Amino acid sequence: MVDIITVSEFVNEWAPRIGEEASRLQVRGTRLLLLGAASGATWIVTQVLGAALRAASLELVAACLLALAVALLAAGAYVINRSHRSMSLHLGVKVQFLEGPRLHPDTFRRWCQHHGVDVHG
Repeated sequence: MVDIITVSEFVNEWAPRIGEEASRLQVRGTRLLLLGAASGATWIVTQVLGAALRAASLELVAACLLALAVALLAAGAYVINRSHRSMSLHLGVKVQFLEGPRLHPDTFRRWCQHHGVDVHG
């Protein structure tokens, strides 16, 4: 089961480890990525319905949903990249976009050990 925490709880928990700016950017980036994924899923449903109903009017809706999904995913990736740059400054090591730490205490601790980062928490 997933525990739902507030933004302030997340920032309070992770700011000492990765920095306050990186924590806030992680929340913002994750939200954008989730909204992009939801928009993409909605686009698929719209495409299927449009084909099944042969409704040309859904084509414009589908095009808008696709554009929204792409924009949200691109924005989310950009914000996560900014978070990793901020984390790099805080941790003193380069945090790669695709190899950044997962923000779970155990996996973060293992990532720190693997990259020689001394962070308590």
